[in-house]
Amino acid sequence: MEPETRPASLGLMQALQETPHAFSFFQVVRLLQVYAGGARIGHQGPASEEPVRLHPAVSLSFPAADVQSLAAESRPDAPGRRFHVSTSFMGLFSSDSPLPTYYVEDLLWKETDQHAVREFLDIFHHRALSLLYRTWEKYRYQIQFQHGGADPFSHRIFSLIGLSTPLLRDCSGLPAVRLIRYAGLITQQPHSAASIAAILKDYLALPRVKIEQCVERWAPIDPAQQNRLGLKNCTLGRDCVIGSTVRDRRSKFRATLGPLDLRTFRRFLPTSREYAELINLTRFLATDRLDFDVELKLAAAEAPSAKLSSTEPERLGWTTWMRPDPGTEHSVRLRQPREQSPQNIFPWPESSPAAPGAADEVYRPVLRSA
Repeated sequence: MEPETRPASLGLMQALQETPHAFSFFQVVRLLQVYAGGARIGHQGPASEEPVRLHPAVSLSFPAADVQSLAAESRPDAPGRRFHVSTSFMGLFSSDSPLPTYYVEDLLWKETDQHAVREFLDIFHHRALSLLYRTWEKYRYQIQFQHGGADPFSHRIFSLIGLSTPLLRDCSGLPAVRLIRYAGLITQQPHSAASIAAILKDYLALPRVKIEQCVERWAPIDPAQQNRLGLKNCTLGRDCVIGSTVRDRRSKFRATLGPLDLRTFRRFLPTSREYAELINLTRFLATDRLDFDVELKLAAAEAPSAKLSSTEPERLGWTTWMRPDPGTEHSVRLRQPREQSPQNIFPWPESSPAAPGAADEVYRPVLRSA
């Protein structure tokens, strides 16, 4: 609430209309475009639906600002309002005009056909100034950006990171707009362990993330490739393996989060939204269907003693310690086997005819060391 000793601050549009000279030309046009809507300025038009008309001020004085004046015009034949912006540059009748000075003097001092000549020249002024604004806007992504990444430039970035269609973005299980921030790393295929750790750390706002590679696992052997005495796979030292599993260090990694405080530790336990985002993002970054573990490390002295409570109930196996050592870090390891196919992590709509095979067509980079 504003103090009684000073007036309340003006709204943005009120300040813009009362003191347009305090804003740059590009900011004035941008704010008016957002406020009034209509056809985009400097694009395909039609010009009659553009919310701003641009023209230079008729003056030979030294310009003190980009914008000299701003006036609103009501349009009874069209919704919304149109604004007239007078600039101090890029005009045929201003102080920097390429024409001889007497042309400007005629417009300043002569009454006959003054407005007719000016309005005729303003046809070209408006288009020239509109193209100047469009040129400025083109190379500023923060200006082009539209909610949800609906602008053309965001669509190109989505294509670079493998989310070119709305269906892929919906099935990723992630807010796709947030991934634009990491496009530079995601497009560097294959993804390194360092890049995956960096993205996870920044996306999830964690103090530390470590990727451990070549983690040992017991890989199941396909029944068709198992040992059958007298039939196949019986040559010692070549293809004979006893049992239905084999040790493997080529297809599993571990993402270790932390050490974490207790509140953050609980946020990333299964059934939470943060845990689902963690799994979906890890699958998206390491999409060659590797097994991986998620290890949550709880900082020393953060482990609570087990107690019965209705407000914060303990969860067996995750947040329950009988007498925790205050000097020891505790951890919970959550396995994500690749038997959980990508369509479980990237849930395709059942009505989609492309759902069964679409996940297999996604490019899957190979995890490598940094």
